[in-house]
Amino acid sequence: MIKLLGFAPDLDPTTPGILQSVTNALPTTRGMIGAPTPVNTIWLLDGASRGCATIETLAAGTKTYAGQGNYLFELNGAGLNLVGAGYATGTGRIVFTSFGNAVLVCNGSDGVGLAASTGGYFSPISGAPKARIVESVGLFVLAFGTTYGSTTSPDGWHSCALGDYTNWTPSAATQAANGRLLDSAGEITAARRINDGIIAYKKRSMYYGQYVGGDVIWQWSQVATNVGCVGQDAVVNAGGVHYFVGADDLYTFDGSYPRSIGGNIKRWFFKDADPERLKNVIAVHDRNDDHVWFWYSSKTAASGFFDTAIVYNMLTGAWGRVSLVVQDVMTHQAGTDTLSVVIAESPYHRVKTLSGTCAAASMQTFDIGDDDQYSRLSKVRLRFIDNPISATVTHSHKTSLGDAYTTGATDTLSDNKVNFSQSSRWHKLKIDTVGDFELSGLNVSESVQNGVK
Repeated sequence: MIKLLGFAPDLDPTTPGILQSVTNALPTTRGMIGAPTPVNTIWLLDGASRGCATIETLAAGTKTYAGQGNYLFELNGAGLNLVGAGYATGTGRIVFTSFGNAVLVCNGSDGVGLAASTGGYFSPISGAPKARIVESVGLFVLAFGTTYGSTTSPDGWHSCALGDYTNWTPSAATQAANGRLLDSAGEITAARRINDGIIAYKKRSMYYGQYVGGDVIWQWSQVATNVGCVGQDAVVNAGGVHYFVGADDLYTFDGSYPRSIGGNIKRWFFKDADPERLKNVIAVHDRNDDHVWFWYSSKTAASGFFDTAIVYNMLTGAWGRVSLVVQDVMTHQAGTDTLSVVIAESPYHRVKTLSGTCAAASMQTFDIGDDDQYSRLSKVRLRFIDNPISATVTHSHKTSLGDAYTTGATDTLSDNKVNFSQSSRWHKLKIDTVGDFELSGLNVSESVQNGVK
């Protein structure tokens, strides 16, 4: 049996086990499974979401919020509860974090300053900066890309007082502080907590910030000079490790140095993704399946929408791909909550969980054959750990590896096998499934034909 190794369009197409094309299939430790489909919730927004998140608080449990138009809503069992206004104006994306029982929100320097809620309505924090990014670390909340008074600093940061998110006036006595990251060019694009510190990203650099107290308060050191993150939601903390999209690769960072995880896929990804919208990538962690999803807009996606997710398995390093048009993606998934997305349903936008049965999936195998010998492909047996409702396999063939494939016969799966009779130097299979499944590999029966060319 040839074990499936996941979506790897950048590798040699003759590498046994790789998949050259994938639609709606995700990698597992055993092979590939069908991707879940959206299931309706009761939550309907009147317009496009400007940011939504599920947040865990210290004593108030899990809370879910969404920004739409000029408003903030809490999403609960009764529906939508208005909890704020004026925090989603202009182009600023709403970003959430928690500090004890408080939830803090910002939406960029085009809006008002930071606001907070300990239950109920959000209120502006007097004296707090405006910010594009907000993140809590230990006994502090940090804001990045700030406007403080009349000074706007795209590379600036502020921290609240020690243990007091309501006090942002710089003072050694309270340990509230501010500063700028000037060792490399550009604005701060993202920030995420890691261990007891925080990583502030620029497009092509990374800084580690750590609370040291005294007159210094926060100490910053540059940990990468040629690797950064493209956008504020393009990095996710998954199990204490960052996974993120850089300007020319995909990376993981465990606190030592960023490591590439995009070797099998990065050329394909950056060719498929719209470069003008790469900054809008949203990364989320599915704790249930050890997956990291990177949602992005391809070059053909409609304005304001994501249409593709590439999905990384944290245990195996293999990739999958999902094709689904969504308007927004829920971040900060709490505990083992099911992933959620926002999908446009005229005239509304509905929050949906990704918890439904796989509708249809497709996978194209590696190139099977030899440059010199002709072979006759006669039988293919698929090793399903969980069988789909139905499946078909389409055979394609070509004489030279550099030629385009000619589509041949299609056979319906029966007894987990399909039969063909085609002689050629190179063969490829397209597997189409309906319903949930898990496929670990395949056995291919081929016989060498007489003659070497």
